[in-house]
Amino acid sequence: MIILTSLLVLIALTIVSELYIVKPKNIFEDRKFSGLFIHTLAILFVFIAVFFIFHRVIFSSCIAFVIHLIVVIINNAKYQALKESLVFSDIVMFSQAFKFPRLYFPFVNSLLLIAVPIVVVLALYFGLILESTFYFNSGLTDSLLLLMSDFILFFLLHYLAKKQSLAFQSKEDLKKFGLFSSVIIGTVQAYQAFNLKQLSEQLINTPFTSLSDVEIAKNRTDIIVVQSESFFDVRRLYAAISPEILKNYDAIKSTAQFSGKLNVPAWGANTMRTEFAFLSGLSDEELNCFRYYPYHYIHSEVFSIAAYLKKQGFRTVCIHPFAADFFERKRVFSLLGFDEFIDIKQFKKTQSDEIYMSDFAVTEKIIEVQESSDKPVFIFAITIENHGPLHLEKTSSADEKIVYQIKPDFDSHDLTAYLRHLQNADAMIADLTAHFQQKTTQTCFCFYGDHVPSIPSAYQVLQFENSQSDYFIWHSHQDAICETKTIAAHQLGVLLMGQL
Repeated sequence: MIILTSLLVLIALTIVSELYIVKPKNIFEDRKFSGLFIHTLAILFVFIAVFFIFHRVIFSSCIAFVIHLIVVIINNAKYQALKESLVFSDIVMFSQAFKFPRLYFPFVNSLLLIAVPIVVVLALYFGLILESTFYFNSGLTDSLLLLMSDFILFFLLHYLAKKQSLAFQSKEDLKKFGLFSSVIIGTVQAYQAFNLKQLSEQLINTPFTSLSDVEIAKNRTDIIVVQSESFFDVRRLYAAISPEILKNYDAIKSTAQFSGKLNVPAWGANTMRTEFAFLSGLSDEELNCFRYYPYHYIHSEVFSIAAYLKKQGFRTVCIHPFAADFFERKRVFSLLGFDEFIDIKQFKKTQSDEIYMSDFAVTEKIIEVQESSDKPVFIFAITIENHGPLHLEKTSSADEKIVYQIKPDFDSHDLTAYLRHLQNADAMIADLTAHFQQKTTQTCFCFYGDHVPSIPSAYQVLQFENSQSDYFIWHSHQDAICETKTIAAHQLGVLLMGQL
């Protein structure tokens, strides 16, 4: 009786706790029965797993509920910063939170970070001391029964998850299946042989596969692409931002071949999504369940823009002043066709801007690589200076005078920190284009933002919902009347190749 009561209370608490999940509202309005059923089975699976180890009913219920609540708290923190609920690929990236804590933990409420470990420790202590162990029959028989039950639940969950159909739109999937169920379904489907085979076929049949060969022997043209951290024309967010903040961007854009807004598959973080969209030319729809963290599922060669240019005789180099194993880049970028990956180890500590390596340091490295190459070079540079969390940075009244025409009447700390770094991205544009123009060889220069920054307080006050970043394609030896064109990130590489 005590087991049944505990299970009913546990299931009720965990399902009700989903009301605490931020967005979308009316969370049970469109909920499928299969979502509730999978959720219930998952709760039972965790309960039995804990009970198998400790043989304490109330304690096992409490631990299962606490695990559920921690997931909900993490989900809410993510949504607050990135406007996206927890998705199945976040489980894969869980270990990175401990390896790179600054990129994750500051977005979780500090009181919760302190309270949760304390609650877990107290639950372990009091649960193990105050509650006595419970057995149906002999310890061995009970253990075998529990083990068999969990195996049955595991295979049942696996079977049901395979049969569901996710939209792979986090808000829609959350409404239809719930947080836990959508995570379980996504995890199972991402490892299905059919889906993995489909991905492998997509990776070797990208839009770059159909491009014709280019003649590079007569006129050397280097291709430099900068994916600028959190870059977008922020002046459309708030009218009182100084127009001079992007003066170099404005000047170059006026003589570029193309410029405009860029539809990107990320908000506030998840750089690798926009990055892979550009490099592969594949859309979210084509990537299907792999759209959230494509690098994790890549284990064979990809015919990316880098692979295409390498085939044409280009030297292909990626520059990223951060740890090479973040997002598994070191492993994946060789499969994408890059000859060389230059990471944080090849930069000097004196080149950093407070926390991260500066845009100026990346500029110097781009010039160094271009000048040292004895054949046409494709450089893909991923900056990081303007990476969050911005709320941990210090700002001053002097910063505000520079970046605003009129000081905001709302809490603008994060926005001010962002604008200060954005000036350096703008300076990077000026420094690189000046260098390219003085060279006798030609350079085709593409510059774009990976996503808008994570500044939730400013977005909320200003009611800003636009996720578009900005881009331009510019040629050092070809003045042009700029064509303004809104495109998606996966279309940018093909557009760039059309300028050769």
